[in-house]
Amino acid sequence: MSAEAATMIMTQNPSDAPAPLNGNSLLGSPPKPFDENRDIAKEFMHSYKRWWRLNNEKAAFTILYK
Repeated sequence: MSAEAATMIMTQNPSDAPAPLNGNSLLGSPPKPFDENRDIAKEFMHSYKRWWRLNNEKAAFTILYK
């Protein structure tokens, strides 16, 4: 392998580089829309709260009613 190729491989993915930021996108998957089924209401609230905790610093969660 040439020195140029080795340098290119090493500089593409350094092991100590921080993970890339995902900008303003939300983490995780939103819960399925609530279909008014009371049997799964508690499960829906748990999944929504988990998703909200992942993203509570994001603009979509800090600017209410937008």
